[in-house]
Amino acid sequence: MNWGGLFGIVVLVSVLVYGWIALYPSPVEVAQVIAGTSSTPSFIATSLPADSRSSLVIVSVEASQFTYTPKVVRVKSGQNVTIQITNVDTVHGLRIPALAISGTKSVNFIAPAPGTYEFSCPTMCGSGHREMQGTLVVE
Repeated sequence: MNWGGLFGIVVLVSVLVYGWIALYPSPVEVAQVIAGTSSTPSFIATSLPADSRSSLVIVSVEASQFTYTPKVVRVKSGQNVTIQITNVDTVHGLRIPALAISGTKSVNFIAPAPGTYEFSCPTMCGSGHREMQGTLVVE
């Protein structure tokens, strides 16, 4: 028996299991975030304060190689925002690193403090991928 190969498989499986456990929240953590009682940063972009649920703002963005239409999205601070993404030619998406959110069909968030937040495509979509950028303006 090849003990070196077996050791490698055991290490690989251990790393994968640890990564799975470390990255995914337990059902209790999910319930705490939804209830607003979590002491850790929110990892669910769709958990919303009760008072913001009634003011949902839906913005449609079209994503195609290698641009967004519109390139600038404007919202007001505190609004419950859903950006719906229409992928025209391949899978694109929208990632806003400053808000730690990303999605290929939609992203949901409460608009943060006023400012300018850059967004980009989270999936490799071709040679112009790096130029595929837009701006979220929170007023």
